[in-house]
Amino acid sequence: MIQEKTTQMERRLQISQAALKIIAKQGVDKLTTKRLAKEVGISEAAIYKYFESKNDILVFALKFVQENLHKKITEIDSDTGDSLQKLLRIIRFQFNLLEENQGIPRVIFSEQIYLGSHLLREMYLQNINGYYAFLHGIIQEGIEKGTFRKDLNVDMAATSCMGLVQTTVFRWSIEGNGKGLINRADEIIDYLRKCWVKA
Repeated sequence: MIQEKTTQMERRLQISQAALKIIAKQGVDKLTTKRLAKEVGISEAAIYKYFESKNDILVFALKFVQENLHKKITEIDSDTGDSLQKLLRIIRFQFNLLEENQGIPRVIFSEQIYLGSHLLREMYLQNINGYYAFLHGIIQEGIEKGTFRKDLNVDMAATSCMGLVQTTVFRWSIEGNGKGLINRADEIIDYLRKCWVKA
């Protein structure tokens, strides 16, 4: 049986996934071409055929997750239905995506974002702003449809929802990325329902 040759995109995905695996277990600082080459099963020189630097790998990995999240947000946003269910679907998807790419929170909460790469920082800010706009729109829609209280402050509601999500992910990450992150989505929505829905 002839084994199909790995395409360039497949190899880039493979390398980025291996990088996130190393970061999840050992942190961003421990990501080296030597460890990465061993994890993927190729030479160190081969790594540079696909990426120019460690930062280039991180940008690719973050962009991959960002594009998947944006695609899901667009899909959910176009659906008709209950606003709380829309929020639950996107948070569940986000948590599931992070469970599958456990190195991402380590990158997001590292100095690589805040003090390192300008491109990574801009990508993360773009992601935050897009996510905030989505939440803002869903909450406003919920108010207009009578799902949420009329006196709900949309800006503060969107900010508090983002805060709950980010804090949950941060705790999960520093506690060792154990299983069960996706289950927290239901807890977040239950809490928001009690705060946002008129009794």
